[in-house]
Amino acid sequence: MNYANTENIPKYLTIIPCKITPSAGGSVSLDGNGKETAINMETKQPKEISKLIVGAYPLELPQGEFGKLIINEIKTEDNTTTVKFTAEGKAPYFQATNLHIKDNNGEILIPKSYLIRKDEQNPNEFTMSFTALDPNKEYRISTTSFDNVEIREDLKFKIELNN
Repeated sequence: MNYANTENIPKYLTIIPCKITPSAGGSVSLDGNGKETAINMETKQPKEISKLIVGAYPLELPQGEFGKLIINEIKTEDNTTTVKFTAEGKAPYFQATNLHIKDNNGEILIPKSYLIRKDEQNPNEFTMSFTALDPNKEYRISTTSFDNVEIREDLKFKIELNN
C-alpha cells in the first residue's frame, strides 16, 4: 500500500483485518516437474450498484456496510470528463478505487490515469479523469456493494508508534 507523508507521526496505527473473497477465481500451481494442478477457490460476486448519468447531482451509490460514494460533479471540458466525488465510510480510498463509468454496451471506460487524485484538504474527496464522454450516448456510473468483503472489527488492534 502507498501512503502520503504526514506532517507529524501519529501515536498509533489501527489495523482492522478484512477477508476478501475473490469475485472470480481459481489458479494453477506447478509442481517440480512443471505439471499444472488446478486450484479451486471460493468466490463471491458482489452486486453492482449503478445509476444513469443524467446531469443531476449529487448522486449516491451505496456500498453496503462499507458506506457510500457521493458523485458531486461530472464535467466535460478540453476533451476530458472529470468526476468529483466523496467516499463516506470505513475505508474511503479503497471505496474510491471501485468507481467506474460504463458505456451503453456495459463496457468499463478506462480512466486517463489509474491514480485517483485525493484532495489533500478534504481526504475523503477524490477526482477521476476520463476521455470526454460523448454527449449523444448514455453512460452509467457504478460501484460495488462489497458483498465479498468481510470487515473483522472483532480482530481490530493498535500498534503504538514511538516518536
